[in-house]
Amino acid sequence: MKIAFNILPVSTEYERMHLLITMGDYGASFVWFSKDPCNIRGLAVYNLTDESSPGIIAEKIYNILYSSSIFDKQYASVTVCYDFKESLLVPEAYYDPATAGSLLNLVYAAGAESDHRKDVVNGFPVFNVYAVDKRIENVFTGKFPGAIIYHASSLEIKNIAVSSEQTLHCSFFHNSIKVILFNRSDLQLVKHFNYNSPIDAAYHLLNCCEQHSIKPAEVELVMSGMIDEKSKLYNELYRYFLNIQFEKQQDSIELHDRIKFYPSHFFSHLTGLALCVS
Repeated sequence: MKIAFNILPVSTEYERMHLLITMGDYGASFVWFSKDPCNIRGLAVYNLTDESSPGIIAEKIYNILYSSSIFDKQYASVTVCYDFKESLLVPEAYYDPATAGSLLNLVYAAGAESDHRKDVVNGFPVFNVYAVDKRIENVFTGKFPGAIIYHASSLEIKNIAVSSEQTLHCSFFHNSIKVILFNRSDLQLVKHFNYNSPIDAAYHLLNCCEQHSIKPAEVELVMSGMIDEKSKLYNELYRYFLNIQFEKQQDSIELHDRIKFYPSHFFSHLTGLALCVS
């Protein structure tokens, strides 16, 4: 994995610190924070620069966790948010624990090499059923046996502020986009898309709108992650989406000065998760 950001807390800040980890096909991120109020003290972002098998991903994350003493600290809590694409939102009325794994296998071919998990999505009548490769999960549970585990989508869905009738919320990573679409406050879609060029990204977002009968010129496009106004990606999206804004940092989150140096939307998808578990 290639490190993109490495803003670590200073040595005197680890007392009563909490650690949030996200892990997806795009890479891994680490957030160090304190609670009451939610104060973000450090951030580290690692990108997966190639399409790695789950076994290789497990090896890479193992090397990160066991090569630095920062992960040997006694944290007040550790939360792991998986963010792999193998995730399904199942309406509560149709959820059956006996068939949840079969649904994942049918859609994603997530077989015996994966563990199947379930989150309750608070505020929505759905369950988030997801798969995590056992080799990857064993790395995290071996290093942090007391970790609390979620799927990132389970927290993000309830954390997104829907301020208009139609909201297309996008988190941009170096090689993929995570899309969460609301139509009149009804959750329509949660999905990951890989992309190689700005045109690819625009195509995926336009296709989401078409599939759900939403006009790109009218939907509110809220963006977080690795995108800025001077990028080719932003300019390509602006050709089709007229109501664009970057995700705003929530007022209840405090950022250390080392993190404030960067545009807040670069990390808002991570800091929002930290607030959810605070």
